[in-house]
Amino acid sequence: MKTKSIYTIPSDWRIFFLKYISQILIGLSCALLLFSCEELLDVEPPRNQVVSEKVFASDETAEATAKGLYADMLSQAAFGGTHVSLLALTGLSSDELFYAPGDEPTMMQFEENTLMADNPLVLNLWSSMYQSIYSANLLIERLQTASQVTSETKKQLRGEALFIRAFSHFYLVNLFGDIPVFTTPDYRENSTASRTEISVVYFQIEEDLLEAQDLLDNTYPHGDRVRPNKATATALLARVYLYMEEWEKAENQASIVIDDTNYGLVDFNSITLSNNKEAIWQLHSSSLVANSATNEGYYFNLPSGYNALREEFLNEFEPNDIRKDEWIRLDVSSFLAPYKYKVSAPGANRSEYSTVFRLAEQYLIRAEARAHQNKLGDAIADVDVIRQRAGLALIADSNPGIGQQDLLDVILQERRLELFTEWGHRWLDLKRTGRATTVLSVLKSGFTKEDELYPIPQEELNNSPNLNDQNPGY
Repeated sequence: MKTKSIYTIPSDWRIFFLKYISQILIGLSCALLLFSCEELLDVEPPRNQVVSEKVFASDETAEATAKGLYADMLSQAAFGGTHVSLLALTGLSSDELFYAPGDEPTMMQFEENTLMADNPLVLNLWSSMYQSIYSANLLIERLQTASQVTSETKKQLRGEALFIRAFSHFYLVNLFGDIPVFTTPDYRENSTASRTEISVVYFQIEEDLLEAQDLLDNTYPHGDRVRPNKATATALLARVYLYMEEWEKAENQASIVIDDTNYGLVDFNSITLSNNKEAIWQLHSSSLVANSATNEGYYFNLPSGYNALREEFLNEFEPNDIRKDEWIRLDVSSFLAPYKYKVSAPGANRSEYSTVFRLAEQYLIRAEARAHQNKLGDAIADVDVIRQRAGLALIADSNPGIGQQDLLDVILQERRLELFTEWGHRWLDLKRTGRATTVLSVLKSGFTKEDELYPIPQEELNNSPNLNDQNPGY
Protein backbone atom coordinates (compact mmCIF):
# COMPACT_ATOMS: atom_id res chain seq x y z
CA MET A 1 0.00 0.00 0.00
CA LYS A 2 1.19 3.53 -0.79
CA THR A 3 1.87 5.79 2.19
CA LYS A 4 -0.32 8.82 2.68
CA SER A 5 0.89 12.36 1.91
CA ILE A 6 -0.39 15.86 2.62
CA TYR A 7 -1.29 17.75 -0.55
CA THR A 8 -1.31 21.29 -1.73
CA ILE A 9 -2.98 21.81 -5.07
CA PRO A 10 -0.85 23.68 -7.63
CA SER A 11 -2.46 26.94 -8.58
CA ASP A 12 0.01 28.49 -11.01
CA TRP A 13 -1.19 26.37 -13.93
CA ARG A 14 -4.21 28.65 -14.08
CA ILE A 15 -2.11 31.72 -14.87
CA PHE A 16 -1.90 31.00 -18.56
CA PHE A 17 -5.65 30.74 -18.95
CA LEU A 18 -6.23 34.05 -17.18
CA LYS A 19 -4.44 35.84 -20.00
CA TYR A 20 -7.09 34.61 -22.43
CA ILE A 21 -10.23 34.38 -20.36
CA SER A 22 -12.00 37.24 -22.09
CA GLN A 23 -11.36 35.71 -25.51
CA ILE A 24 -12.34 32.19 -24.44
CA LEU A 25 -15.68 33.14 -22.89
CA ILE A 26 -17.44 33.45 -26.23
CA GLY A 27 -16.12 30.12 -27.46
CA LEU A 28 -17.14 28.39 -24.25
CA SER A 29 -20.57 29.92 -23.79
CA CYS A 30 -22.55 27.39 -25.79
CA ALA A 31 -20.60 24.51 -24.29
CA LEU A 32 -21.15 25.73 -20.76
CA LEU A 33 -24.87 26.15 -21.32
CA LEU A 34 -25.29 22.71 -22.81
CA PHE A 35 -22.59 20.66 -21.17
CA SER A 36 -22.24 21.93 -17.61
CA CYS A 37 -21.81 18.96 -15.27
CA GLU A 38 -20.77 18.21 -11.73
CA GLU A 39 -18.78 15.19 -10.56
CA LEU A 40 -18.72 12.81 -13.48
CA LEU A 41 -20.43 9.86 -11.88
CA ASP A 42 -22.98 12.18 -10.28
CA VAL A 43 -23.95 14.48 -13.12
CA GLU A 44 -26.94 16.73 -12.70
CA PRO A 45 -29.36 17.38 -15.55
CA PRO A 46 -28.93 20.67 -17.44
CA ARG A 47 -30.13 23.54 -15.29
CA ASN A 48 -31.68 25.29 -18.29
CA GLN A 49 -34.14 22.77 -19.69
CA VAL A 50 -34.94 24.87 -22.78
CA VAL A 51 -31.33 25.17 -23.84
CA SER A 52 -31.63 22.42 -26.47
CA GLU A 53 -34.22 24.38 -28.44
CA LYS A 54 -32.07 27.52 -28.44
CA VAL A 55 -28.73 25.88 -29.11
CA PHE A 56 -30.06 23.73 -31.95
CA ALA A 57 -32.20 26.34 -33.65
CA SER A 58 -29.98 26.23 -36.77
CA ASP A 59 -26.88 24.65 -38.25
CA GLU A 60 -24.85 27.64 -37.10
CA THR A 61 -25.85 27.41 -33.46
CA ALA A 62 -25.42 23.64 -33.41
CA GLU A 63 -21.91 23.97 -34.82
CA ALA A 64 -21.10 26.69 -32.29
CA THR A 65 -21.99 24.20 -29.58
CA ALA A 66 -19.60 21.64 -31.06
CA LYS A 67 -16.84 24.23 -31.21
CA GLY A 68 -17.47 24.99 -27.57
CA LEU A 69 -16.80 21.34 -26.77
CA TYR A 70 -13.24 21.67 -28.12
CA ALA A 71 -12.66 24.96 -26.35
CA ASP A 72 -13.81 23.24 -23.17
CA MET A 73 -11.32 20.42 -23.75
CA LEU A 74 -8.51 22.97 -23.96
CA SER A 75 -9.50 24.38 -20.58
CA GLN A 76 -9.59 20.99 -18.88
CA ALA A 77 -6.84 19.29 -16.92
CA ALA A 78 -6.51 16.18 -19.07
CA PHE A 79 -6.40 17.68 -22.54
CA GLY A 80 -5.26 21.22 -21.86
CA GLY A 81 -1.53 20.77 -22.48
CA THR A 82 -0.47 22.36 -19.18
CA HIS A 83 2.07 20.93 -16.74
CA VAL A 84 -0.76 19.02 -15.05
CA SER A 85 -2.25 17.62 -18.27
CA LEU A 86 -2.06 13.97 -19.22
CA LEU A 87 0.88 14.55 -21.59
CA ALA A 88 2.94 15.99 -18.73
CA LEU A 89 1.81 13.66 -15.95
CA THR A 90 2.34 10.52 -18.03
CA GLY A 91 5.76 11.89 -18.97
CA LEU A 92 6.58 12.03 -15.26
CA SER A 93 5.24 8.51 -14.76
CA SER A 94 7.50 7.19 -17.53
CA ASP A 95 11.17 7.90 -18.18
CA GLU A 96 10.69 11.16 -20.09
CA LEU A 97 10.27 13.95 -17.55
CA PHE A 98 11.10 14.97 -14.02
CA TYR A 99 9.45 17.66 -11.92
CA ALA A 100 12.18 20.29 -11.75
CA PRO A 101 11.05 22.23 -8.64
CA GLY A 102 10.86 18.95 -6.73
CA ASP A 103 8.72 20.40 -3.93
CA GLU A 104 5.14 19.57 -4.88
CA PRO A 105 3.90 16.23 -3.43
CA THR A 106 1.04 15.86 -5.91
CA MET A 107 3.48 16.11 -8.81
CA MET A 108 6.24 14.06 -7.23
CA GLN A 109 3.85 11.16 -6.75
CA PHE A 110 3.63 10.85 -10.53
CA GLU A 111 7.40 11.03 -10.97
CA GLU A 112 8.10 8.56 -8.17
CA ASN A 113 5.13 6.33 -9.07
CA THR A 114 3.80 6.56 -5.51
CA LEU A 115 0.34 7.82 -6.39
CA MET A 116 -2.37 8.03 -3.77
CA ALA A 117 -6.05 7.61 -4.59
CA ASP A 118 -6.79 11.06 -3.12
CA ASN A 119 -4.25 12.88 -5.28
CA PRO A 120 -6.31 15.78 -6.71
CA LEU A 121 -4.49 15.63 -10.05
CA VAL A 122 -5.64 12.06 -10.56
CA LEU A 123 -9.21 13.19 -9.91
CA ASN A 124 -8.73 16.06 -12.37
CA LEU A 125 -7.65 13.67 -15.12
CA TRP A 126 -10.56 11.33 -14.50
CA SER A 127 -13.20 14.04 -14.16
CA SER A 128 -12.16 16.12 -17.15
CA MET A 129 -12.16 13.12 -19.49
CA TYR A 130 -15.59 12.05 -18.29
CA GLN A 131 -16.76 15.62 -18.75
CA SER A 132 -15.84 15.36 -22.43
CA ILE A 133 -17.73 12.06 -22.66
CA TYR A 134 -20.77 13.60 -21.00
CA SER A 135 -20.66 16.55 -23.38
CA ALA A 136 -20.36 14.25 -26.40
CA ASN A 137 -23.26 12.10 -25.21
CA LEU A 138 -25.46 15.12 -24.62
CA LEU A 139 -24.65 16.43 -28.09
CA ILE A 140 -25.61 13.05 -29.59
CA GLU A 141 -28.87 13.02 -27.68
CA ARG A 142 -29.85 16.59 -28.55
CA LEU A 143 -29.14 16.04 -32.25
CA GLN A 144 -31.73 13.28 -32.40
CA THR A 145 -34.56 15.77 -31.81
CA ALA A 146 -33.02 18.84 -33.47
CA SER A 147 -35.61 19.33 -36.21
CA GLN A 148 -34.13 22.64 -37.39
CA VAL A 149 -30.65 21.24 -38.02
CA THR A 150 -29.97 19.80 -41.47
CA SER A 151 -29.22 16.12 -41.92
CA GLU A 152 -25.70 16.86 -43.17
CA THR A 153 -24.85 18.91 -40.09
CA LYS A 154 -26.37 16.26 -37.83
CA LYS A 155 -24.22 13.65 -39.54
CA GLN A 156 -21.04 15.67 -39.09
CA LEU A 157 -21.69 16.59 -35.47
CA ARG A 158 -22.70 13.06 -34.47
CA GLY A 159 -19.48 11.78 -36.03
CA GLU A 160 -17.45 14.34 -34.10
CA ALA A 161 -19.19 13.48 -30.84
CA LEU A 162 -18.60 9.75 -31.33
CA PHE A 163 -14.94 10.44 -31.97
CA ILE A 164 -14.58 12.55 -28.81
CA ARG A 165 -16.32 9.84 -26.78
CA ALA A 166 -13.95 7.19 -28.18
CA PHE A 167 -10.90 9.42 -27.69
CA SER A 168 -11.76 10.04 -24.04
CA HIS A 169 -12.58 6.42 -23.29
CA PHE A 170 -9.27 5.42 -24.92
CA TYR A 171 -7.22 7.47 -22.49
CA LEU A 172 -9.33 6.51 -19.49
CA VAL A 173 -8.97 2.78 -20.12
CA ASN A 174 -5.23 3.07 -20.71
CA LEU A 175 -4.62 5.11 -17.58
CA PHE A 176 -7.04 3.41 -15.18
CA GLY A 177 -7.80 -0.06 -16.59
CA ASP A 178 -11.42 -1.21 -16.15
CA ILE A 179 -13.61 1.91 -16.21
CA PRO A 180 -17.30 2.81 -16.45
CA VAL A 181 -18.41 3.24 -20.07
CA PHE A 182 -20.92 6.02 -20.66
CA THR A 183 -23.02 6.08 -23.82
CA THR A 184 -25.79 8.28 -22.43
CA PRO A 185 -25.96 11.64 -20.64
CA ASP A 186 -28.52 10.18 -18.20
CA TYR A 187 -27.04 11.14 -14.86
CA ARG A 188 -29.20 8.62 -12.98
CA GLU A 189 -27.91 5.72 -15.05
CA ASN A 190 -24.32 6.95 -14.98
CA SER A 191 -24.31 7.51 -11.23
CA THR A 192 -24.84 3.79 -10.64
CA ALA A 193 -22.35 2.59 -13.27
CA SER A 194 -19.79 -0.07 -12.45
CA ARG A 195 -16.42 -0.72 -14.02
CA THR A 196 -16.30 -2.39 -17.44
CA GLU A 197 -13.64 -4.86 -18.50
CA ILE A 198 -10.92 -3.48 -20.76
CA SER A 199 -11.89 -5.68 -23.71
CA VAL A 200 -15.48 -4.42 -23.58
CA VAL A 201 -14.31 -0.80 -23.37
CA TYR A 202 -12.24 -1.33 -26.50
CA PHE A 203 -15.24 -2.86 -28.24
CA GLN A 204 -17.22 0.32 -27.55
CA ILE A 205 -14.34 2.50 -28.74
CA GLU A 206 -14.08 0.49 -31.95
CA GLU A 207 -17.83 0.71 -32.57
CA ASP A 208 -17.82 4.47 -32.04
CA LEU A 209 -14.90 5.00 -34.39
CA LEU A 210 -16.29 2.80 -37.15
CA GLU A 211 -19.53 4.77 -37.08
CA ALA A 212 -17.61 8.05 -36.94
CA GLN A 213 -15.69 7.00 -40.05
CA ASP A 214 -18.95 6.48 -41.89
CA LEU A 215 -20.38 9.80 -40.77
CA LEU A 216 -17.42 12.14 -41.18
CA ASP A 217 -16.18 13.65 -44.44
CA ASN A 218 -12.63 13.62 -45.74
CA THR A 219 -12.54 17.40 -45.54
CA TYR A 220 -12.31 19.44 -42.36
CA PRO A 221 -15.29 21.61 -41.41
CA HIS A 222 -14.42 25.18 -42.40
CA GLY A 223 -10.87 24.20 -43.44
CA ASP A 224 -8.97 24.26 -40.14
CA ARG A 225 -7.77 20.90 -38.84
CA VAL A 226 -9.25 21.58 -35.43
CA ARG A 227 -12.39 19.49 -35.76
CA PRO A 228 -12.20 15.77 -36.47
CA ASN A 229 -12.70 14.44 -39.98
CA LYS A 230 -12.71 10.89 -41.38
CA ALA A 231 -8.91 10.67 -41.27
CA THR A 232 -8.92 11.67 -37.58
CA ALA A 233 -11.24 8.80 -36.72
CA THR A 234 -9.14 6.48 -38.88
CA ALA A 235 -5.91 7.55 -37.17
CA LEU A 236 -7.31 6.78 -33.74
CA LEU A 237 -8.76 3.50 -34.99
CA ALA A 238 -5.32 2.49 -36.27
CA ARG A 239 -3.88 3.20 -32.82
CA VAL A 240 -6.69 1.29 -31.12
CA TYR A 241 -6.11 -1.77 -33.30
CA LEU A 242 -2.39 -1.58 -32.52
CA TYR A 243 -3.15 -1.63 -28.79
CA MET A 244 -5.61 -4.49 -29.34
CA GLU A 245 -2.87 -6.37 -31.25
CA GLU A 246 -5.10 -6.58 -34.31
CA TRP A 247 -2.07 -6.19 -36.56
CA GLU A 248 -3.71 -6.48 -39.97
CA LYS A 249 -6.46 -4.05 -39.06
CA ALA A 250 -3.94 -1.59 -37.64
CA GLU A 251 -1.90 -1.78 -40.84
CA ASN A 252 -4.97 -1.25 -43.02
CA GLN A 253 -6.26 1.75 -41.09
CA ALA A 254 -2.84 3.41 -40.96
CA SER A 255 -2.45 2.84 -44.70
CA ILE A 256 -5.66 4.73 -45.38
CA VAL A 257 -4.24 7.83 -43.70
CA ILE A 258 -0.73 7.45 -45.15
CA ASP A 259 -2.12 7.07 -48.67
CA ASP A 260 -4.29 10.18 -48.31
CA THR A 261 -2.62 12.98 -50.28
CA ASN A 262 -3.98 15.55 -47.83
CA TYR A 263 -1.21 14.47 -45.46
CA GLY A 264 2.57 14.40 -45.66
CA LEU A 265 5.58 14.80 -43.42
CA VAL A 266 6.86 18.34 -42.89
CA ASP A 267 10.13 19.71 -41.53
CA PHE A 268 10.77 19.52 -37.79
CA ASN A 269 10.08 23.21 -37.22
CA SER A 270 6.61 22.93 -38.72
CA ILE A 271 4.95 19.95 -37.01
CA THR A 272 3.02 22.16 -34.57
CA LEU A 273 2.14 24.95 -36.98
CA SER A 274 -1.55 25.49 -37.53
CA ASN A 275 -2.99 23.34 -40.30
CA ASN A 276 0.37 21.97 -41.42
CA LYS A 277 0.19 18.99 -43.76
CA GLU A 278 1.40 16.48 -41.17
CA ALA A 279 -1.33 17.40 -38.70
CA ILE A 280 -4.32 15.06 -38.63
CA TRP A 281 -6.06 16.73 -35.69
CA GLN A 282 -5.18 19.79 -33.64
CA LEU A 283 -6.85 21.61 -30.77
CA HIS A 284 -7.27 25.36 -30.85
CA SER A 285 -9.89 27.81 -29.71
CA SER A 286 -10.72 30.15 -32.57
CA SER A 287 -11.41 32.84 -29.98
CA LEU A 288 -7.79 32.90 -28.82
CA VAL A 289 -5.71 35.80 -30.00
CA ALA A 290 -3.60 35.27 -33.12
CA ASN A 291 -0.04 33.99 -32.70
CA SER A 292 -0.62 33.03 -29.07
CA ALA A 293 1.43 30.36 -27.39
CA THR A 294 -0.04 26.93 -26.89
CA ASN A 295 -0.18 25.66 -23.34
CA GLU A 296 2.54 23.18 -24.28
CA GLY A 297 4.81 25.95 -25.53
CA TYR A 298 4.14 28.09 -22.50
CA TYR A 299 4.53 25.55 -19.72
CA PHE A 300 7.63 23.83 -21.05
CA ASN A 301 9.39 27.19 -21.05
CA LEU A 302 8.43 28.68 -17.70
CA PRO A 303 11.32 30.10 -15.60
CA SER A 304 10.75 27.52 -12.87
CA GLY A 305 11.40 24.69 -15.29
CA TYR A 306 8.36 22.67 -14.24
CA ASN A 307 8.46 19.37 -16.14
CA ALA A 308 11.88 19.02 -17.76
CA LEU A 309 13.41 16.24 -19.82
CA ARG A 310 15.63 13.77 -18.00
CA GLU A 311 19.25 14.31 -18.95
CA GLU A 312 19.76 10.66 -19.78
CA PHE A 313 17.17 11.03 -22.53
CA LEU A 314 19.80 12.79 -24.65
CA ASN A 315 21.84 9.59 -24.71
CA GLU A 316 19.04 7.81 -26.54
CA PHE A 317 19.64 9.72 -29.77
CA GLU A 318 22.00 8.38 -32.41
CA PRO A 319 24.75 10.73 -33.63
CA ASN A 320 23.48 13.34 -36.09
CA ASP A 321 19.82 12.85 -35.18
CA ILE A 322 18.27 16.17 -36.21
CA ARG A 323 15.48 15.77 -33.67
CA LYS A 324 17.92 16.18 -30.79
CA ASP A 325 18.91 19.65 -32.01
CA GLU A 326 15.52 20.82 -33.27
CA TRP A 327 13.23 19.50 -30.53
CA ILE A 328 15.28 20.00 -27.33
CA ARG A 329 16.83 23.12 -25.85
CA LEU A 330 17.96 24.55 -22.55
CA ASP A 331 15.24 26.64 -20.96
CA VAL A 332 15.79 29.80 -18.95
CA SER A 333 16.57 27.71 -15.87
CA SER A 334 19.09 25.56 -17.79
CA PHE A 335 16.83 22.52 -17.75
CA LEU A 336 16.35 20.45 -20.88
CA ALA A 337 13.02 21.51 -22.31
CA PRO A 338 10.97 19.95 -25.12
CA TYR A 339 11.02 22.41 -28.01
CA LYS A 340 8.51 21.05 -30.48
CA TYR A 341 6.41 24.12 -29.74
CA LYS A 342 8.53 27.18 -30.49
CA VAL A 343 6.26 29.91 -29.13
CA SER A 344 6.28 30.40 -25.37
CA ALA A 345 4.43 33.71 -25.08
CA PRO A 346 1.68 35.61 -26.89
CA GLY A 347 2.58 37.96 -29.69
CA ALA A 348 5.27 35.96 -31.47
CA ASN A 349 4.98 35.85 -35.23
CA ARG A 350 4.09 32.19 -35.45
CA SER A 351 0.76 30.40 -35.24
CA GLU A 352 0.85 27.05 -33.43
CA TYR A 353 -1.94 24.67 -32.44
CA SER A 354 -1.88 21.86 -29.92
CA THR A 355 -1.18 18.85 -32.14
CA VAL A 356 -2.93 15.65 -31.10
CA PHE A 357 -2.51 13.35 -34.11
CA ARG A 358 0.11 13.62 -36.81
CA LEU A 359 1.21 11.47 -39.73
CA ALA A 360 4.53 10.28 -38.28
CA GLU A 361 2.66 8.17 -35.74
CA GLN A 362 0.76 6.42 -38.53
CA TYR A 363 4.02 5.33 -40.19
CA LEU A 364 5.20 3.92 -36.88
CA ILE A 365 1.89 2.18 -36.25
CA ARG A 366 2.06 0.55 -39.67
CA ALA A 367 5.72 -0.39 -39.21
CA GLU A 368 4.96 -2.15 -35.93
CA ALA A 369 1.87 -3.86 -37.27
CA ARG A 370 3.78 -5.09 -40.32
CA ALA A 371 6.70 -6.31 -38.22
CA HIS A 372 4.34 -8.39 -36.07
CA GLN A 373 2.99 -9.96 -39.27
CA ASN A 374 6.59 -10.72 -40.30
CA LYS A 375 6.37 -8.27 -43.22
CA LEU A 376 9.82 -7.12 -42.32
CA GLY A 377 10.74 -5.42 -45.61
CA ASP A 378 7.58 -3.31 -45.55
CA ALA A 379 8.08 -2.51 -41.87
CA ILE A 380 11.66 -1.40 -42.56
CA ALA A 381 10.42 0.87 -45.35
CA ASP A 382 7.99 2.58 -42.96
CA VAL A 383 10.45 3.12 -40.12
CA ASP A 384 13.01 4.37 -42.63
CA VAL A 385 10.62 7.15 -43.65
CA ILE A 386 10.90 8.46 -40.10
CA ARG A 387 14.64 7.86 -39.85
CA GLN A 388 15.34 9.56 -43.16
CA ARG A 389 13.66 12.76 -42.00
CA ALA A 390 15.77 12.57 -38.83
CA GLY A 391 18.96 12.40 -40.89
CA LEU A 392 19.78 8.84 -39.80
CA ALA A 393 21.14 5.86 -41.68
CA LEU A 394 18.37 3.75 -43.18
CA ILE A 395 17.79 0.27 -41.80
CA ALA A 396 17.42 -0.96 -45.38
CA ASP A 397 21.06 0.05 -45.96
CA SER A 398 22.68 -0.57 -42.56
CA ASN A 399 20.88 -3.74 -41.45
CA PRO A 400 18.59 -5.13 -44.18
CA GLY A 401 18.60 -8.62 -42.61
CA ILE A 402 17.41 -7.45 -39.21
CA GLY A 403 15.28 -9.97 -37.33
CA GLN A 404 11.70 -9.47 -36.21
CA GLN A 405 12.36 -8.78 -32.52
CA ASP A 406 15.29 -6.49 -33.21
CA LEU A 407 13.16 -4.56 -35.68
CA LEU A 408 10.35 -4.23 -33.14
CA ASP A 409 12.92 -2.85 -30.69
CA VAL A 410 14.03 -0.30 -33.31
CA ILE A 411 10.43 0.74 -33.94
CA LEU A 412 9.73 1.22 -30.22
CA GLN A 413 12.89 3.32 -29.95
CA GLU A 414 11.79 5.43 -32.90
CA ARG A 415 8.43 5.94 -31.23
CA ARG A 416 10.26 7.10 -28.11
CA LEU A 417 12.34 9.67 -29.98
CA GLU A 418 9.71 10.80 -32.46
CA LEU A 419 6.72 11.09 -30.14
CA PHE A 420 8.28 12.18 -26.83
CA THR A 421 6.10 14.45 -24.69
CA GLU A 422 3.19 13.97 -27.07
CA TRP A 423 -0.04 12.70 -25.51
CA GLY A 424 1.36 9.99 -23.27
CA HIS A 425 2.83 7.77 -25.97
CA ARG A 426 5.91 6.69 -24.01
CA TRP A 427 3.98 5.73 -20.85
CA LEU A 428 1.38 3.80 -22.83
CA ASP A 429 3.98 2.15 -25.08
CA LEU A 430 5.93 0.83 -22.11
CA LYS A 431 2.78 -0.62 -20.61
CA ARG A 432 1.25 -2.18 -23.71
CA THR A 433 4.53 -3.84 -24.73
CA GLY A 434 5.06 -5.27 -21.25
CA ARG A 435 8.27 -3.32 -20.66
CA ALA A 436 7.21 -0.79 -18.04
CA THR A 437 8.37 -2.69 -14.98
CA THR A 438 11.64 -3.81 -16.57
CA VAL A 439 12.54 -0.33 -17.81
CA LEU A 440 11.26 1.82 -14.96
CA SER A 441 12.30 -0.33 -12.00
CA VAL A 442 15.92 0.39 -12.94
CA LEU A 443 15.27 4.13 -12.94
CA LYS A 444 12.81 4.32 -10.07
CA SER A 445 13.39 2.33 -6.92
CA GLY A 446 10.33 0.39 -5.87
CA PHE A 447 8.47 0.48 -9.19
CA THR A 448 6.20 -2.56 -9.52
CA LYS A 449 3.61 -3.91 -11.94
CA GLU A 450 0.85 -2.37 -9.80
CA ASP A 451 2.19 1.11 -10.57
CA GLU A 452 1.25 0.75 -14.24
CA LEU A 453 -2.35 1.79 -13.52
CA TYR A 454 -3.39 5.01 -11.86
CA PRO A 455 -5.73 4.64 -8.88
CA ILE A 456 -9.44 5.19 -9.25
CA PRO A 457 -9.98 8.57 -7.56
CA GLN A 458 -11.03 8.08 -3.96
CA GLU A 459 -13.75 10.70 -4.27
CA GLU A 460 -15.38 8.69 -7.05
CA LEU A 461 -15.23 5.51 -4.97
CA ASN A 462 -16.85 7.35 -2.08
CA ASN A 463 -19.64 8.85 -4.17
CA SER A 464 -20.50 5.95 -6.49
CA PRO A 465 -22.17 2.89 -4.91
CA ASN A 466 -21.20 0.47 -7.68
CA LEU A 467 -17.71 1.79 -8.22
CA ASN A 468 -16.30 0.05 -5.19
CA ASP A 469 -13.21 -1.85 -6.33
CA GLN A 470 -9.88 -0.05 -6.35
CA ASN A 471 -6.93 -0.94 -8.57
CA PRO A 472 -4.42 -3.27 -6.87
CA GLY A 473 -1.79 -1.57 -4.71
CA TYR A 474 -3.85 1.44 -3.66
